[in-house]
Amino acid sequence: MAVSSCSGIRVVVDRIENGVAVLLVGSDEIRLDLPLDLLPPGTREGSLLRASFELDAGATEIALADARARIERLRMLSRK
Repeated sequence: MAVSSCSGIRVVVDRIENGVAVLLVGSDEIRLDLPLDLLPPGTREGSLLRASFELDAGATEIALADARARIERLRMLSRK
């Protein structure tokens, strides 16, 4: 599913059941269920949405550093 980062990924709201939107994502129409309150106001069955993702390199580095620190603490505990 090759999509330009500017245009985003096409998402169709197939239906809404009990506050959950059933989405069909991309040209392969991969099903994704999301709470309706996470979608833009006014979203309803048949709505077309655009989704895009942004890499948060800073947060990734912080999470990796935290994981490394936890692993190191566990190693230190296991040596005792």
